[in-house]
Amino acid sequence: MGSGIRTEQRPLAIVTAGSSGVGYELARCCARHGFDLLLASDEPRIEDAANRLRALGAQVEALQLDLSSADGVAHLAAAAGGRDVDALLANAGQPLGRSFLTQDFARVRHAIDSDLVGTADLIHRIGGRMQLRRHGRILVTALTGGTRPDDASQPIHSGTQAFIDAFSSALRSELRDSGITVTCLTFGAQAQDDPAHVARVGFQAMMNGDGDAGAALQRAPPALAPAPAAAAAAVLAVRQHRPDRSGIGER
Repeated sequence: MGSGIRTEQRPLAIVTAGSSGVGYELARCCARHGFDLLLASDEPRIEDAANRLRALGAQVEALQLDLSSADGVAHLAAAAGGRDVDALLANAGQPLGRSFLTQDFARVRHAIDSDLVGTADLIHRIGGRMQLRRHGRILVTALTGGTRPDDASQPIHSGTQAFIDAFSSALRSELRDSGITVTCLTFGAQAQDDPAHVARVGFQAMMNGDGDAGAALQRAPPALAPAPAAAAAAVLAVRQHRPDRSGIGER
């Protein structure tokens, strides 16, 4: 993945909706803390985001694809090849901007297929690989209520939040004591003002193995571990949890 050969393999993170906003800031947290990246978005500016992240020292593969389709999800999962995925950061909850009954329903269906079906499909594929290794981190984020406080009653955003909350909680219970952590981060209008803060909170919660990161958004930004130390810890975790792959096939 990417160019150049490293003698020491860094952990790999998959980040969706990574071209801008909280998704990009999460990818930046990963790059600063020792992860290489598989970055996905349906926007053409994904390559510009990837170039900025490469400047932080990460190997980055950027994919412009549509995660509302099964083919798009399969393409992203296959792009990791035989490499272990150590963290999956799945960002859901795209803003639609108008009330439900005035929307073009094709846009509504696309949002549901991407944020709900696509997110669950991707977690099923990548989480299954993590389960075989008994190691991995999953962070699921969702924009709730749009990008402005007066958008809070939008049904699609509310439905997305309810699904992400319930799904993450149930999956966290299912994977208890499996070596895989599941963290949920829902956020609203504050993401427009400070997406970097929202990302820092979510990233730190994921690294800590916390279940619910939302409450931390009401407090001061957490102090992240120094980047070199976090990178070393992540690489050590990869080494300690990398099993013999014989007999393990791709899902």
